[in-house]
Amino acid sequence: MTSSLNRRNGTIAALTALLLLMFGLLQAAPAFADSADAEAGIAVQAETGYQGKAKDMVWQPVKLTLTNRTAKDLKGELAVSVYVPYGGQSTDYVVPVELPRSTPIEVTMMLPGVSLNKDTNRIRFFEGGVKSGKEVKVGLEYLTNQLTASFMIGVVSRDPDTLNFMPTLNQKGYAIEVVPLKAEQLAEQAAAYDMLDALVLNDVPTATLSGEQVEAIVTWVKRGGTLILAGGAGYAKTAEAFADITPVKPGGTETLKALPALESYGGKPLPAGSAVTVSTGELAAGSVIVSENGLPLAAKRAIGRGEALYVAFDPSLEPFASWSGSPAVWAQLLQKICCRCSRDLKWAMTTDSGDCSKSPTCFRR
Repeated sequence: MTSSLNRRNGTIAALTALLLLMFGLLQAAPAFADSADAEAGIAVQAETGYQGKAKDMVWQPVKLTLTNRTAKDLKGELAVSVYVPYGGQSTDYVVPVELPRSTPIEVTMMLPGVSLNKDTNRIRFFEGGVKSGKEVKVGLEYLTNQLTASFMIGVVSRDPDTLNFMPTLNQKGYAIEVVPLKAEQLAEQAAAYDMLDALVLNDVPTATLSGEQVEAIVTWVKRGGTLILAGGAGYAKTAEAFADITPVKPGGTETLKALPALESYGGKPLPAGSAVTVSTGELAAGSVIVSENGLPLAAKRAIGRGEALYVAFDPSLEPFASWSGSPAVWAQLLQKICCRCSRDLKWAMTTDSGDCSKSPTCFRR
């Protein structure tokens, strides 16, 4: 009896000890988590180019979101080593960054337009600095992207679906991509726009853009970019920050019940009974492309090696959003738009008609 009781007491004591041990482990869990965080290093999320795409030998913007998962705040340098096949060497692109613990920090950097994959680049972080600092583990070892040769149109608009009809031209031999952007995504470095062939601003308050953003866009235009300022009721606020380069000074608005000149330009009739609100204003500089009874509906102005375009209507609104003539209108406005030549898959400039199939020659841009 005594032996049985001793065994029972021993079992209870063992269970109690086991429970206490388990409780102690649970209590110690946060310390174990800190240790795991220290080993985790720096978490990295990346956005390369525009929608993960880049153009050959054109600077591409890369946004990296870094989250410090270690047990302490970090200060050092982020380095992305990129191998450029044309030069046959690897170059380090370095930015200083401070990483408070568990706080996401965004870093934007410009990288050359090459294919990014596990064989062509490497991401590293050095506490203190690249030259003599201690390397800290990062959760993403390399960047990836996809090279494209398409005519790329960036669109900042109240409606993110603005100009979504443009890729329908790809069925006729064009190569067009539309990239919706938010105003806060507009970069403060001119090189970040080099991937874009055109940038459309539609019904957005450009006065809220920073001086650096505006200056970067204007510099990009002067170097050969195309900026489109769309009109309608929101034209005045859209053009505000670009008053020095816009072809048409903002005026008021007018409602038109017929647009025969624009229908002729687009080659398709507008839906019957369409009433359209257009912006009005005087030509500041440049030339009128399409007009209706003396009212400019489209105009352009040379700015350095690039140009600023104006349209008097909001392309995101009906009837233009679904009008079958809209793609042809924009193909003609953007005469730098490129077509794929079916003969040798090189590139061809559109004709004035905007018909890719009628382009007489093919060449690489």
